[in-house]
Amino acid sequence: MLTDARFHTGGLISDSGTSELRKLPGPLTEVAGSGDATESRTAPPQAQVRVVVSKVASRWKRKRRRKLPAQTLEGDIHWFADQLRRKYPDWSTATKKHVLSQLQRELPPCPRPVGRPRRQDVTEALQLEAAGVSRKEIYRRLGKGARDEQHALREAMRQRRARKRKRDKLPTVTPIN
Repeated sequence: MLTDARFHTGGLISDSGTSELRKLPGPLTEVAGSGDATESRTAPPQAQVRVVVSKVASRWKRKRRRKLPAQTLEGDIHWFADQLRRKYPDWSTATKKHVLSQLQRELPPCPRPVGRPRRQDVTEALQLEAAGVSRKEIYRRLGKGARDEQHALREAMRQRRARKRKRDKLPTVTPIN
């Protein structure tokens, strides 16, 4: 049984990667995939033959990763700045600040966390309190049995609520007389 490859000796085969029906002149030679055994047979001229061509990745068609021309970080930065300066010669200070902030957002670590990470127990305590659970039950669920642990949790909750109030407060304008 012939399974692996089919070669046509009398015509050109495209590198399309698809199976196609074509009329090819000349004899058809089929090559078996197992060992040295080859089997030949000829097809009548002008017969339709199914040609299966698997696409082979060409090294010229691959996307190449462009490397920066310099060998050091400072050299790469100078090259990048020179490219931007050539493309956009009339930059204002505001535009420069905007570009730097965009660049800072794109470079790792992305996205940059703002401030100190939140304590998970305080977040859970505030959610339970919003659901109407008593403080005694909150302390029990979160495993805050000691008095100093309860005080620390209560104080952290108070501070977070105060920061949220301050953040959500509408700005006020002080009148100038």
